[in-house]
Amino acid sequence: MKPTEQQDTSARMIDAPALVKDTHALGRRVGHKEGWENLSVFERAHRAGKLMDRERCTDQEATKAEAERALDRYQAGDRFTEGWKVANAGNWANGSDYNSVRVVGCPGSFVDHQIDVKNFMRALEAELGTRDWMILRRICGENYPIADTITDITPAYRATTLARFRESLDALIEAIPLAFKKAGK
Repeated sequence: MKPTEQQDTSARMIDAPALVKDTHALGRRVGHKEGWENLSVFERAHRAGKLMDRERCTDQEATKAEAERALDRYQAGDRFTEGWKVANAGNWANGSDYNSVRVVGCPGSFVDHQIDVKNFMRALEAELGTRDWMILRRICGENYPIADTITDITPAYRATTLARFRESLDALIEAIPLAFKKAGK
């Protein structure tokens, strides 16, 4: 083997985590190299097809419509997850590297995009019902298991935890445009 071929092969090899669990997946995010990632509870549910209501898939047309609905649920949940991460991120970068910090104000202040996201999340909380907000916050934001979250918040849905989670995502889909209007975007 020539040295250049050996270098090419080693550059293409992807190191795995020390212990590969069922929460790990090999994939590529937009704008990033291929690599291992630790999937959240919400992402694992999406990849397993749990955001799709199989009872509604009675024929080919209904299956296609439900697959589109599942994708809408995923996109809404992903938007919630990203908003939650930004809203709960540290407010001030490490003060030792002032070149990478481009914020005007005192240490501890919020950056502009974080204020906008917090306003949006507050508006979203107001548009959603209390239980839907708590379910989405715990599963999409804080990475709690779906079954535990649903049985803690709405015990009546103990036998149909995934159906209740899908209902919360459907409420989120309807609440996002209203929250944008309320937050002034």
